[in-house]
Amino acid sequence: MSNAGTLNDQPAGTGGGVNAISAQVLGNSSFNFGAMNADLSNSVGGVFDLKLKSGNQEFFQYTAQASLIGFDLMADGPIGEKTQLLVNYRYSFTGLLSQFGVDFGGESIGYQDLSVVSKINLRNEGKLKFFVIGGDSNNDFEHTGFANAERQKDLSDINYKGNLAIVGIRYDKNSLSFSYALSGSFESRNETLYDELDNASFYLNTDDDRMINSALLQKSLSFKNGSANIQLGSNIYNWRSDNPTSVGKSEWNKGLGFIGADWGQFIGPQFNSELGIKYYNSFSESAFDYRAKLSYLLDGSSIYVSFGNYSQLLNPDNQYFNQVGIPTFSEADRSTDFITSQRSVIGYEWSTSNWSGNFESFLYDFSNVQVLGLGDTGARSSGVSANVQRNTSDGWFALIGATYFNSIYSGNLNNRYNARYNGVANLGKEIELRKQEKRFEISMRQTVQGGNWYQSFDNLLGSESPDRLLLAAPVDYIQTTPYLRTDLRIQMTKAKDKSTRTFSLDIQNLLNRENASFFYYDTFLNEELQNTQLGMIPNITYRIDF
Repeated sequence: MSNAGTLNDQPAGTGGGVNAISAQVLGNSSFNFGAMNADLSNSVGGVFDLKLKSGNQEFFQYTAQASLIGFDLMADGPIGEKTQLLVNYRYSFTGLLSQFGVDFGGESIGYQDLSVVSKINLRNEGKLKFFVIGGDSNNDFEHTGFANAERQKDLSDINYKGNLAIVGIRYDKNSLSFSYALSGSFESRNETLYDELDNASFYLNTDDDRMINSALLQKSLSFKNGSANIQLGSNIYNWRSDNPTSVGKSEWNKGLGFIGADWGQFIGPQFNSELGIKYYNSFSESAFDYRAKLSYLLDGSSIYVSFGNYSQLLNPDNQYFNQVGIPTFSEADRSTDFITSQRSVIGYEWSTSNWSGNFESFLYDFSNVQVLGLGDTGARSSGVSANVQRNTSDGWFALIGATYFNSIYSGNLNNRYNARYNGVANLGKEIELRKQEKRFEISMRQTVQGGNWYQSFDNLLGSESPDRLLLAAPVDYIQTTPYLRTDLRIQMTKAKDKSTRTFSLDIQNLLNRENASFFYYDTFLNEELQNTQLGMIPNITYRIDF
């Protein structure tokens, strides 16, 4: 569903509204940012490190889950003495309703996905893991006719279809590992516009294909008071677009090879050092990353300082910091293969038996970025962040975090996402009932964020495409209202000898606030409008593990 909620209703290169990798197959995963190690590469922002579960080695277990998001069925267990298998299938609830003729604001929406993970314990003490993930989604909208139209979109038939696939293998033996993955997404969106007499008058058809080949060889080393990690790998990208609304047919192919190492070393009783280097080569240009972090260890806390150079290979969806809304594939527009930032962080972290937290001051400096309307310029993000969390040792748990920042281009010009602040507070309580056979949980989460920036339409009126909005251009700023959302979760779990049953109620946006999404110019109404996100979204889930 990568077209859902986008400004131009076109497929986005940054993902969609639903994670195609079901939580049923995910293991311990982490979101990495700030002073990242050198082994997390090819990113100038953060890295979401998703890890897949391995199958149960002792017996088969099953999970069935039904919710307003979808229906999940999972089987997990051993096949023979050395092989474990995990299979999960999910079908969307909205897709089922669409089969019965139910629509959502005039749209029929559906998706399904299948995940298979297999792990084999080899005779030479090695481990081999295979994984296959596939899914498809659709979003169809039927025009209402000119007489019943209330907005520009009501004059169009829109049919979106997306498919994705991931195939991978990983081999581990002792401290050596090798992994390979091939991933791809294939999306099409066809739009037919109708005139006042309900005759088809114009067509907007787009096709976008993206494929990534990734390979990584990794060796870990241990030595006195320290450890090291050496990497050798490559990423190859193939992107193709057929989009007559912008540049027509175009293709973009690029790859990079890299080699790197990172290591950590205790220096005496109170200092810990981390160093890392990585070299990239895109076969036409190279980049060199370096990372350094020094921590001063105290009793239950530490003070750290880090500095590093972070590089990322540009692609058609991130070559510009802001765009009209449709990717540009022209190689002539690219002055460099890589975007690079220098990252400085000073922080303090602490922990007790029940509480932990950290405070950071950060500066991300980009010496040369490409911005539509500005050309080559510099950019900078700086600010402070803090978070505190409480574990669930006595039932109570909490996670509270906030960031205040300023993200600008040279000349003190706002970029689109310079919201200035964001924060989240999640508080909850777990209660054991009837000698731990039942457990009740209730939690609330409050999210707050400043508004994003847009350009007004004053200089677009009368143009050929007044419905295409330049984002965060250097003049005529408009800022959306702050984003506020309150969520509630209530869960009841009952455990028996051979099964566990869970019933939960999640209410997203409990106060039904209409948060701003983006501005757009409606050519049917001939006025500037602000699109809003969804209001209250309740989700009831029933799950049984057996």
